[in-house]
Amino acid sequence: MSQARMRTFYRVARTCPPGNDDYTTASERRGGAPPPPYVPPERHRSWYDGLSAYDTIAVARACAIRNRGKLGSWIVRYDIPEGRGITWELFPGDEEDGHYDLFGDREELKSYQDPGSCFKVEIPSR
Repeated sequence: MSQARMRTFYRVARTCPPGNDDYTTASERRGGAPPPPYVPPERHRSWYDGLSAYDTIAVARACAIRNRGKLGSWIVRYDIPEGRGITWELFPGDEEDGHYDLFGDREELKSYQDPGSCFKVEIPSR
């Protein structure tokens, strides 16, 4: 029997291990609000259903720093088997930046977190 192929992603989190607040979409963080007018239609699925993830620690770290810790200051690794319910897509417009959206059951996603994988990011002061 062959092993399922794994894909590794990194997410920015407020705590380690991540709490339920770390598994919210852009819409949920804004009380269910629709996307602002500047968000193009091809990103609406991301707004409502996607959880941001990155293909390298460096890109996740840069996101945490760029957002000055508003999304969190921990980087958490997820090893997700292909074909198991969690899917991913490149974030529209960020194909070069390693930004993905994860879709699927959040409890299942939590089960793919690597328990020893939290990395604290130093957020520079202004």
